[in-house]
Amino acid sequence: MTATDPGWRIHRVFCDVCDDGSNHMHGNPAKRGFGASVRQNNQNSQSEPGMSFGIKRIVNRGAEEGYCRLKNKDLLTMTAPYCESQVSIIVGERKLYPGSNGTPETDRRGAPRRASPQLTKQNDLLTMASKKFLLLCCLGLVGMPLLAQDDCAEQVAAQVRVDPGHPWRPPFGLDGVGRPLTALVEVTADKPLVREYSLVAYLRKREVGRYVLTEINHHRKDETSYSQRLTLDTYPDELALFAQCRFQGKPVELAREEIQRPALEADATARPERLINPVDLGMVLFPADWLLLGPGQNSIVDVAAISRGGDLEGARATAWFESSPNDRISEAIPLTSDRKAQVSLRLPGASPVERDVLRVAISNAEGKELWQKRIQTSRVKEASRWPAFGATYTKLRFDAPISVRDFKSGALSSMSYENAWAPELRDVVVSLPNGSRFVFWRGSSYVPFWAGKHDTGMSYEWAETSPPSGGFVDSVEPLMDRELRYGRVEIIESTAARVHVRWTYQSCDFLYKVWGDEATEDFYFYPDGFGTRVLSLKRGPGIEYELSEFIILAPQADFPFSFLPSNIVDMLFVDGTKREISFPYPEDDKGKREWPAEMAEKAHGTPIIYRVRLHKDETAAAIYFNPLDTRLPPVIYAPFFDRGDMVTPVYWGSHWPLARGKSTGWTIDDRIHYSPSHNSVITWAHSRPASPSRANIVTLDTLGHSRLMTLERWAWLIAMTDASDSQLLEWARSFPQPPSVEITGGRLDFDSYVPERRAICLTVDSPTVSMTIQPTVTCVNPVFELRGAPGTLLSVTLAGRSLEQGEYAWDGHTLWLDAKITQPEQLQLKFAKTTASHACGSQAERGKRWRWGPCSGFAPHWRRMRQPEPPHLLKPGKITSRPETFALPRSSYSSLQA
Repeated sequence: MTATDPGWRIHRVFCDVCDDGSNHMHGNPAKRGFGASVRQNNQNSQSEPGMSFGIKRIVNRGAEEGYCRLKNKDLLTMTAPYCESQVSIIVGERKLYPGSNGTPETDRRGAPRRASPQLTKQNDLLTMASKKFLLLCCLGLVGMPLLAQDDCAEQVAAQVRVDPGHPWRPPFGLDGVGRPLTALVEVTADKPLVREYSLVAYLRKREVGRYVLTEINHHRKDETSYSQRLTLDTYPDELALFAQCRFQGKPVELAREEIQRPALEADATARPERLINPVDLGMVLFPADWLLLGPGQNSIVDVAAISRGGDLEGARATAWFESSPNDRISEAIPLTSDRKAQVSLRLPGASPVERDVLRVAISNAEGKELWQKRIQTSRVKEASRWPAFGATYTKLRFDAPISVRDFKSGALSSMSYENAWAPELRDVVVSLPNGSRFVFWRGSSYVPFWAGKHDTGMSYEWAETSPPSGGFVDSVEPLMDRELRYGRVEIIESTAARVHVRWTYQSCDFLYKVWGDEATEDFYFYPDGFGTRVLSLKRGPGIEYELSEFIILAPQADFPFSFLPSNIVDMLFVDGTKREISFPYPEDDKGKREWPAEMAEKAHGTPIIYRVRLHKDETAAAIYFNPLDTRLPPVIYAPFFDRGDMVTPVYWGSHWPLARGKSTGWTIDDRIHYSPSHNSVITWAHSRPASPSRANIVTLDTLGHSRLMTLERWAWLIAMTDASDSQLLEWARSFPQPPSVEITGGRLDFDSYVPERRAICLTVDSPTVSMTIQPTVTCVNPVFELRGAPGTLLSVTLAGRSLEQGEYAWDGHTLWLDAKITQPEQLQLKFAKTTASHACGSQAERGKRWRWGPCSGFAPHWRRMRQPEPPHLLKPGKITSRPETFALPRSSYSSLQA
């Protein structure tokens, strides 16, 4: 500190302090045993006790006399016990320092240093007794309060208000009952603040909390508008804002706010006694604030409450269904003033009523109702009977109405879910032995997704095109096909060994305009729960498409921060390196959200397995892997903000699924209470993996026009599993690297390994087929497609051991093994000899298989024929001519497809 710094003050004292000419004050009396410090008194100093001394005269001494010149003749602030400058007293012709023994000060030559002649006469006037008296005064006055010395008047506008919290922010549900009060302090000034601000909380006129507003007090000097949120320890009935000068002065009240304390806070949630995947009850994306009960299920009602108006002795919580008003369950809830209480009620759920209302109430000792809540309830009389492994046509139930927005006026209305599509259209559910469910739902425009146990979903996206020429409205993608004018889903194959479901669609805009492009997505699954997504695209040359994005679906009334985990995505490189990605993803110093450079560089040569968590309580996660994808997704979605609060960790939209008339949005809206929504995490945009099959040919588009088009195909390994990192690495290494195979009794086909189906393809020439399997990496659960198998499969022997039922699956054409092969092993298949008429398997096996093929007497299995559209599905003005789509080699499709 220097004597010329802003705000430097010198209090008058019968001492003198000198500056050495370089603006540094001398001395450290704290080391000398005596002294009052000289301390800078500026705007940023801390309030400390201080003192003032009267100086009758300040004398400038010349440097030639050995004394430093006093540059500032104003005031010195003397504060104890810190000593940043030296105070000295001239006694006679000697300069005495605090703590000195009275020996004269000497110059560099050792001679006593003399006071200037001008001071000699003045110093003679002071006797030794007066010097001692002054020293005692200095010692005695260091603890006196600092006198008013700083002008900190400022013109400000201030307010204090209660921040109720954003409904999209935690806490949610019962956690929000009894949460501490949050206060928001806002101060506006025409110049930077110089006072210190604090907030005081009162309850019944008594102070119950005092809070220093550190964010406001430690502001940047260029700011003139300040705010700070404070979470209080208690729930007061009054708040007051004070400002005080930093060194002295009394606190000045700037604002006061009365708080209306609620007499009673309460909430209730209801859940089934045992968690069942809603899809297994025939439901999908069931509203988060409703209650869903399976056959014979009881419900658990959790009630939380806190009384702010005093003790409520004898209070009780009661629950009942409107369909059974006399069957009530009640329990005492201890409501002591300002203490949160919580109880759980077990309520029998058996009732013939499918749609009901659960009512929960809190009453006092006299039975007067103090609070009540209604919870919509749906019951399922009979659970869906999915096969352990298979695909099933069904119509999933959704009890809430569909939210509809008029495109022109913006008016909101609703429509019945049951009447939203042509009655012939159905949903498809793929059920897997590990409990996973893969759903093709009309409400999602047939965009398939994993349906989790906790009522959320996860989609890998679709083929979405960039805006084409000729004008368009909103986006051009299949989710815009809400009426399903173009999208279709069909079960191609559902056997003991494999499930194959096909989804065909056209990307259209908001008004259902199409341009002739078409996509087909084939999904193959096996009993191990792993499958493949195979996307075949027919597009106009030069038209860009987006193929992959991680999209998490949520039911209505489920807020993103209430169910999404922070670590939504794991990136597991095939070399074993792992990165856990948390959201919201932070911005860099340039305000961009980009992957670290070392990660992007690593991805160029190392494919990545993606693990996507669709709910914080879900143990299984969605898996996505393409061995030819060597680039990171270029787009990381940013969070949404509302009223200054971060309300989502990623992108959020209510225009899909199910909703009608809502265009793509970039902000939150109240439709979260009326319709399911989705959360987009990361996207590959137009960054596509290498295509193993690509051709430019002249063919017919979906509009019937003959023109040049580009045909491409991609394949990804997919699953919904709780597999460990090491297990996923085995899968990722096995998927693109088939083992070497030596065969007797058969021969490999031209397309010997088809990664789209994970299948080794061969033709059987003998009732006994032997294969030597030599893996280069661990071969996980190999699949074999056997053409021309002579009859019933009698036995499967691997490494000299006969496999039991459940260790393999056979459907007369496809063989799946539940085995990990790490070294050369012998596989032997024995078939029963049969006549040529039974060359495709037994009658029982043929009856189990849903497939077009050599045994069906229909079209050859290497071609895919389009089924004509039923006349009752045709609509006025709709294109009815749907030409046969292109046919790729047999490696592109499963054998014998409808």
